[in-house]
This record gives sequence, C-alpha cells and structure tokens, in this order.
Amino acid sequence: MCTCTSLLQSLYQSLQKLLEHEGNVEEDMMLTYQISHQDLFGDPVLHDLRDQGDQIPVTKGNRQEFVGAYADYMLNTGVETQFRAFKKGFLMVTKESPLKYLFRPEEVELLICGSRVRRRRTYYIYIYYILYILYI
Repeated sequence: MCTCTSLLQSLYQSLQKLLEHEGNVEEDMMLTYQISHQDLFGDPVLHDLRDQGDQIPVTKGNRQEFVGAYADYMLNTGVETQFRAFKKGFLMVTKESPLKYLFRPEEVELLICGSRVRRRRTYYIYIYYILYILYI
C-alpha cells in the first residue's frame, strides 16, 4: 500500500520529469489539462484544470502552466472543502478564546500538525481497543 508521502513524491518526480523532458512533450507524454485522482472513498475523479481541459494538449510551450495549475489544484482547489470545514471548526474553538493571543503561528502549526520527529518515532499499539501511544 502506498503512503501519502510516497504518492506525493511520485507526483513531484513525474511533474519534474515533464518539465525536464527534451523530446516532443505532446506526442511523448500524451497529457491534457484534465487530471485524474481518487476521492476520499477511492473512487476516480476527473478534473479539468482549464475549461475543456480534456481537449487541450500539454506541450513544451505550456507545460510550465500545466504544472502550476496542477500544483494549485492539489494544494488549494482540491482541498478547499476540507479546509473550510477545518477552518470553521478551528475558529469555533478559538473565536473568543485567549488561545489566539497566546500562540505564535509556528506554535499553532505544532499544535495542529504535531512534531515531525515525534511522529516518526511513534508506535501505535491497539490493546483491548485502547490506543496506547509509546514515544521512543
């Protein structure tokens, strides 16, 4: 099973190869401005990065624009619904709370995302339906 990190790394490498490709991008890559990805339930979803994207080929001349549009979709448009829900919940908790005055932005990030080092060293063990988190 692929992890999110390996999928993103694979996508990054593919887009990088597209940008570096010296041959005929249109004929060799056969890409259009329509991308396919999986939704939260694993079902395939098609998305046009431009109007009628399935009719617009990616060429050597427009590949930089394609990569930019793809990145914008993955980082912004594609997660907009989830981000709005998160933001709404976060603001409900912190709206009139002194929390927003107590923490710097990087500390809020640490609260939300956790420590990268700690996540790498954390083991999850399910015992009797209770989650114990053991930090090494």
